[in-house]
Amino acid sequence: MSTNLQVRAKRAVDTAEKRIAELENEGRLRTPPDYSAANALRSAYLELQETKDKSKNPVLESCTASSITNALLSMVSEGLTPAKDQGYFIAYGSQLSWQRSYFGDISLARRMAGVKEVNPQVVYQEDEFKYTILEDGRNKVTKHEQTLESLDSKDWKAAYCVVTFEDDREPVTGIMTKSQVETSWKQGNYNPGSKYEGAHEKFPEEMIKRTVIRRTLKPFVQSSSDNFTMTDSYAADDVNTEQYEEETAQEVFDADYEAEGEEEPQPEQTEQPSPKPPMEKAEPKPEKKPEQPKPRKKGEPTEEDFEAEEFPFDMEDAEDALE
Repeated sequence: MSTNLQVRAKRAVDTAEKRIAELENEGRLRTPPDYSAANALRSAYLELQETKDKSKNPVLESCTASSITNALLSMVSEGLTPAKDQGYFIAYGSQLSWQRSYFGDISLARRMAGVKEVNPQVVYQEDEFKYTILEDGRNKVTKHEQTLESLDSKDWKAAYCVVTFEDDREPVTGIMTKSQVETSWKQGNYNPGSKYEGAHEKFPEEMIKRTVIRRTLKPFVQSSSDNFTMTDSYAADDVNTEQYEEETAQEVFDADYEAEGEEEPQPEQTEQPSPKPPMEKAEPKPEKKPEQPKPRKKGEPTEEDFEAEEFPFDMEDAEDALE
């Protein structure tokens, strides 16, 4: 993993974490009691390093700092996490966006709209399927008989999803034909560089269920209360983009230098002698012109004849003198 991406991801997560704390203190953001924003951000830290744009470039390098931070804020404001595939980070040009998945829709519907169960089904060509429209406009499946042969045929014609609630509300059923599902797929802005590329061909049944779930839950998610969300909008200007990018560039440089260079040698630890009383500082004497050496008398001792006198030495005084 590139050190550059790790540094950028950490900077983005740290910035978002700081902004979230500010919003919570101001009363502008409330998260569900069973949701850990810190854990979600740690999962996002890993996910961001793996996410690429349409040109196969890391989004941490191709997207703006403010859009990355705001994508993280969007994730937390919805009380979701990439660790459970409740959403994905998708790049649109230089802007990164948090896109909620159908797992995220189910989580929000259960938390905010009192949804109890979400049961999708695919209707194959040989299935016997009947439904009726009730007086209040709701759909109700009256019959769906399926065989192993029809299930194995892979030739499908429709899909439906039954939603039940925690309270006494009647179940809601969403129905989509094959044409409606495929039209929905064509309208979607999928990221070709993501790990979900080709999922419609590899796992058609799961993608069909995903589409009908999202269509059925959409009214409940969009019209649900905002008990756990931002009470007013946050602006991209709240994030100091220039400071973020400047600090990131500096940390990338420092990290790369430490990774490539040799370790800085540490000074050897030597045992210091016990300190001795500091000697009194002598008064500075005026400079004297060097005197001419006098001729030595016969029998007079030389400098080598004197023994060096040992004076008490203090490390702190020596360091002060060098400064």
